Amino acid sequence: MPSLPPNRTRIQKRQRQEEEDAGSSLSEHDSREFDDATLARNDPHHQVGMPEEKRKKSREDKELWSYALKKPPKGLPERGNSNQELFYYKRCTPKAFSSATHFRRHLKGRHGIYVESKRSEVDIKAKATLGALFKKQAEKQAKEPDLKATKILKELVNKHAFFDALCYLIVTQNLPHTIVEWPEFRAFLHVCNYTLTSEGGLLYKSRRSVPLLIGKTFVVHKEMIKGKLKKALSKLHFTTDCWTSPNKKAYQAITVHFVDEFGQMSKATLALREHKEEHGGEQQAEVLLKVIDEYEIKESQIGYITGKL
Repeated sequence: MPSLPPNRTRIQKRQRQEEEDAGSSLSEHDSREFDDATLARNDPHHQVGMPEEKRKKSREDKELWSYALKKPPKGLPERGNSNQELFYYKRCTPKAFSSATHFRRHLKGRHGIYVESKRSEVDIKAKATLGALFKKQAEKQAKEPDLKATKILKELVNKHAFFDALCYLIVTQNLPHTIVEWPEFRAFLHVCNYTLTSEGGLLYKSRRSVPLLIGKTFVVHKEMIKGKLKKALSKLHFTTDCWTSPNKKAYQAITVHFVDEFGQMSKATLALREHKEEHGGEQQAEVLLKVIDEYEIKESQIGYITGKL
């Protein structure tokens, strides 16, 4: 068969190339449109699936988060005022819980689901260390009881000073009365002076004794404040206010401001009284007058009285 001329061969190749180009379906999109991954994912011509964004930091309490929605309901915020993640329970009316404690309490109280709080590694190690110290000290006492040392340690403790310090710690730091039964607190005292927690020791009592101790301490400090008010260099100025606590109880606080015998500005809270019925201006004034009489304050000593603390 005779061969085709070179020019005709080139023409046929060009024609076949043009036909292939015409039959191909090329996207009309410019590649520069896909610099943003979001545009590429939303484009209908884009066929490659985009992986879901992963959290930068995994949640520690996975069990608790398993009861919460992965995303907040439509129209509700994902984070709170302090940028904390909010909990939304899966099986009830959408309600945001700003802390794990409140969410855990809701699960237990409303749905009967108890999720134990996750303890940090620091807490676990600290408790294990205290437990080891407590055990070591107990073993040492059991094997080699030193009666002489025990007697000296008991005599060194000032009973009144110890209970005053304990009451002051509980009141000022707003601690529960059960602190005397905390294993960590008892272990700490045991390391300092094991006679405090041993049988017959000052702390060998239940939490029921704590309110009695606080009441007795208040009486002692009340007498001390009376003495300071009698020696004050200025008139006694009172501030009082009433508010309702979260458990719907009304309380009135009364504070006195004065210059003490050393010329220093001083103040003291004289009373915190509960109003079980009405707590208007007349009721508050009546309580204030009773407190003034209790502290034996003379009319000539009274200065200004304001309605806010």
